[in-house]
Amino acid sequence: MLIAATTLLRNGTDPGLVRSIVGRLDDAWPPWPGEPESMRQHVEAAMLEVEGDPVAALACYRAALADPAGYRPAFMVADAEQGMARCLLLTGQLEEARQHAERAVGALARWPGWRAEQAAALLRRVTQSPAAAEGALTTREREVATLLAEGLTNGQIAQRLYISTKTASVHVSNILAKLGMSTRAEVAAWAAREGLARQPA
Repeated sequence: MLIAATTLLRNGTDPGLVRSIVGRLDDAWPPWPGEPESMRQHVEAAMLEVEGDPVAALACYRAALADPAGYRPAFMVADAEQGMARCLLLTGQLEEARQHAERAVGALARWPGWRAEQAAALLRRVTQSPAAAEGALTTREREVATLLAEGLTNGQIAQRLYISTKTASVHVSNILAKLGMSTRAEVAAWAAREGLARQPA
């Protein structure tokens, strides 16, 4: 359940839908005796983070990482560490955010590929100034980030900017990498904080 739920959330699935799925799974397969509570804390933290409540998400991520059961593979430990870093960054706790981002990179030292690249991107984001992060985006990428804040799909972004859907997808991937983010919702929240999101008429 943990890996499936977090994967859905990281890929931009609506957290309300994920909550519904998790609830149905709980009804179908009640927790087994001795099931680590940290599994549920991790899923709850991920949902709260995507829902825009970094303070509550932090508490759940801390609880998940503090569990001595050691149930998670390295990439899930790194997922929780990155969640901590993102939430700490949002709440202005930069030094602690850096520490957790470094732990995520360390946990993935033997996991080459996109997970390690994502962790490294987050560490770069945490260690650079907000101005540098914003400046890392091209003019077109800033336009795409603005449209992500409106909730548009890649296809809708392509139509709005008169580009192909594939090109829109590449822009979104580049934005995620440059900002060290893992979901479209994070980019949307960032765009809103940076004043890129368009105000309703």
